[in-house]
Amino acid sequence: MLNVSNNHGEQRIRLLSTSDNGLLSHFQPGKNRIYTQLMPGEFHAQYTEVNLDHVQLFTESFNLGARIQANPDKRFLPFAAIISNGTLGSFYGCDLPDKPFIQATGGEWDIQVLNQLQYVCAAFEREHFYIQYQRLTEQAFPKQWLSSRVASTSDSALIAYRLGLQRMILLLQQNPMLLNYPSICKLLGDTAMKLVLDVLTPTLERREELKPFSKRNLGVRRVIEFLDSNAHLLPTIAELCQVANLSERSLQYGFREMLGVTPIQYLRVVRLNGAHRDLIRADHQGNVKVVNIALKWGFLELGRFAKDYYRFYNQLPSQTLKQAR
Repeated sequence: MLNVSNNHGEQRIRLLSTSDNGLLSHFQPGKNRIYTQLMPGEFHAQYTEVNLDHVQLFTESFNLGARIQANPDKRFLPFAAIISNGTLGSFYGCDLPDKPFIQATGGEWDIQVLNQLQYVCAAFEREHFYIQYQRLTEQAFPKQWLSSRVASTSDSALIAYRLGLQRMILLLQQNPMLLNYPSICKLLGDTAMKLVLDVLTPTLERREELKPFSKRNLGVRRVIEFLDSNAHLLPTIAELCQVANLSERSLQYGFREMLGVTPIQYLRVVRLNGAHRDLIRADHQGNVKVVNIALKWGFLELGRFAKDYYRFYNQLPSQTLKQAR
């Protein structure tokens, strides 16, 4: 973890390398994110953030299938571009094409990734963005840009956006003293604004209609939200069908379509994630035992829990607890 501040003590550059998806959430205040590891293996994430006067540039990557739920601060308008090759998954119910442009501007959103993810993003202060757009165009701000979606745009503009953000982040990471010069910060902020407008403008010509969620997708989302706070209670498939208002067959199909696992498999993944977070954060609690955490998350057979945990995280729960201490 590294933070670089300017002369006024403001944190302008922040970096994190971690295997703890809980720490990854807490490191991004205001984004209100929850990360859930979906696929087995040793999770590893990199995050770099640069704060200019009216825009935050950041890039993030992780190496395994995971789900991100977010409810970002309404003061900001985030526009992202995936740069990793062959990323499989969906954003807010829409399948991801190769290296798409994503508007995360409609409030709450989620993304499911089945393999790996790397993206760059510019999050603009909403009011500043509105004012600058109206000054430049003398037009009202388009409502289409205020919905969370995968948007179709110009290939050349999207490539310029991806490369432009990457280069600015790398430039400032290598030369942090540049952030002490207001004129340079303004120049880079204006450049980010031009890059994103070049990507956004073609989306107005394509006029894609936002499709409402299907009954099955809505049911799957209700179950996911329910399990966020109730996984430790070990709900049955019948109870999950009741939450979803779907048949078991429809719920099974919906989960496989959205997350690549069945509802019961996802329940087990959420419980393993919860146990993993508790083991990692047990550093100042010397009386914490693996068995207590296993029971908290509904794992009654300690041997099976240890086996499943090892298969998912490539280490025993006792090893995670020991490393935390």
